[in-house]
Amino acid sequence: MEALNNNVGNEIADQLKKKAASGRDEKTAYSRIPKSAVIKAIQEKGELQWQSEWNVSIKGEITKSFFPDRGVRISKRLRMCVNLATMITGHGTLRSYYNR
Repeated sequence: MEALNNNVGNEIADQLKKKAASGRDEKTAYSRIPKSAVIKAIQEKGELQWQSEWNVSIKGEITKSFFPDRGVRISKRLRMCVNLATMITGHGTLRSYYNR
């Protein structure tokens, strides 16, 4: 008798499983998005936000004259050193800095 009850339960479970699988709405189906695509989208959003804040900032005018757009700076692949940082920022051992 117990084997009969287990078999009936399995049949009901199979029917419910088939019903759920056949009635699946394509809009709500899980779509597999790679982790790298999510990370890239978040990075791009952050870079766009950074650029918009950079555009409205009143600080860093000398640096902006060299690199008005973040894409230009990133594409240059410059190795940062003391002399380059001094030149770009206008801070350091420069006569113009000491005169301010």
